Amino acid sequence: MKTYHDLFIKNIDIFALALNENKTRRGRQSNEERGGYGVNKLRSLILDLAIKGCISEQFVSDEPSHQLIQRILVKKSEVLLRQKIKSDFNVASKRVDMPFDLPRSWVWATLGDIGWTQTGSTPPKNDPSMFGSEIPFIKPADIYKNHVNYSNEGLSIEGAKTSSRIAKAGSLLMVCIGTIGKCNLIERDCSFNQQINSLTPCLMNPDYLLLALRSNYFQKSAWAKSSSTTIPILNKGKWEKILIPIPPLDEQQRIVDRVNELMTLFDILDVKNLDLFDTHNSLVNEVLANLNKKRNSFEFEKSWGIVVANFDTLFTTLNSVGSLRRTLLSLAVTGKLVPQMKSEDSAQNLFSNIQAHKYRFSPKGRKTPNQTQALIMNRDELPDGWVVYKFGDLVINRDSERVPVSAEARQAMSGEFDYYGASGVIDKVNDYLFDEPLLLIGEDGANLINRSTPIAFMAHGKYWVNNHAHVLGGINVDFLRYLELYINSIDLRPYITGTAQPKMNQAKMNSIEVWVPPAAEQLRILAKLEELLDFCDRLEQKINQLNVMKRKIADVLVEQALA
Repeated sequence: MKTYHDLFIKNIDIFALALNENKTRRGRQSNEERGGYGVNKLRSLILDLAIKGCISEQFVSDEPSHQLIQRILVKKSEVLLRQKIKSDFNVASKRVDMPFDLPRSWVWATLGDIGWTQTGSTPPKNDPSMFGSEIPFIKPADIYKNHVNYSNEGLSIEGAKTSSRIAKAGSLLMVCIGTIGKCNLIERDCSFNQQINSLTPCLMNPDYLLLALRSNYFQKSAWAKSSSTTIPILNKGKWEKILIPIPPLDEQQRIVDRVNELMTLFDILDVKNLDLFDTHNSLVNEVLANLNKKRNSFEFEKSWGIVVANFDTLFTTLNSVGSLRRTLLSLAVTGKLVPQMKSEDSAQNLFSNIQAHKYRFSPKGRKTPNQTQALIMNRDELPDGWVVYKFGDLVINRDSERVPVSAEARQAMSGEFDYYGASGVIDKVNDYLFDEPLLLIGEDGANLINRSTPIAFMAHGKYWVNNHAHVLGGINVDFLRYLELYINSIDLRPYITGTAQPKMNQAKMNSIEVWVPPAAEQLRILAKLEELLDFCDRLEQKINQLNVMKRKIADVLVEQALA
């Protein structure tokens, strides 16, 4: 038997490092979801090696598989009251066009050879007598990797016997419509719907059958035999004819024991990797949080020095670079990204210009707020020259300028102009409302809370805006760009109403407190931030390239093992 000790031990670090990291969300996973890319490759590899006889020993004392198959066929014949053994197995046993070579004591057989197969069905919904709690009624969503949920819905005994199917405890259920290949063993008698096929094994080890059906070989075979429609379907006739390797019965148990042993080791490796990831993530967040806590330049420079000195250790994952990006945004709008210049005008002077600009756009007769009303008391933590204003006192709301666009007009000018909604450019439409740079802020949707993408964005050119985004003008484009940065940097939850459908109405948006730097410092902030965020983009690109390389190495090692 070929040994794979070197593959597993010498290359374990490569498999462990090949993570399948999610850029926007990464945390401890459930047992059902657990696994980095490399370790999951190992799990998949073990199943493929197991069904090839590569992880178990063959003993001459074991009953050969062809004798086991004969006993199975005789047993099925007796149970079904047949006098003659079906000849299907004789075709499968020929070593012609077999998927791969097997150990001498093994044979190929179809699912139909080794047990009884069924396709489920659903009783009429309008007959309540068919439903109850006597027999669990399993659907694809009830089948998980590590268990089957028996509590979602049930049938009566009558419903299971007359309008559905019953699979005995120890049977294997596999989804054959939609998510083809999802499978598990059941520990109790169950009924199941028409999306599921069952195999009740005869004289076979059910646990071996489960790992065989979860192998890459079987999963690919099942998909290859399915119909290529919108919803893939693998009918029972094709499913039960798929060949699987049959080891001697005693060796089946040795394979199951060895696979379980290795899977336990991989679970431990995964937990260690996730612990390391969580520890690294906590360290990065703690170091970056310290930057925002520092109130004077000396403390800040000291904390920033720690970041710079350990940069190569801290920012090695997409998640950590995402944390750095969010920290840079926060530093930008709290005056810590660039130094303050005493020679620059205070933001109070900028506000006077903003008020004059707002007055020119105000409806005739409406008084614009004066500086005393708009200015909020300076805070101790504000940088020199910065002041705090209400958002509504800094912008001009242009929502009232929306006009409906007729379907005929849209059809006539299809695709000419951008269409903006709550999450940015979402489509193309055929007419426009605005023809100048304006700030758009989404007013509803989950992104107001999770902030997976920017909620504020600049619009340029000719475009139409629907009623899911606020349209805002300002004294100039650069100031609107700063406000875009500010809104995308802060926590908006204090300004949001509703939970099922989060919403930030105009009154709430206008009440946002904005830290405003002098006009010259705004430009320096925007320029510096653009430079740093571009660096983050390039760093993420390098990490992605490295992750791809790690996964390719893991793939090559697996391919070599299976060669």
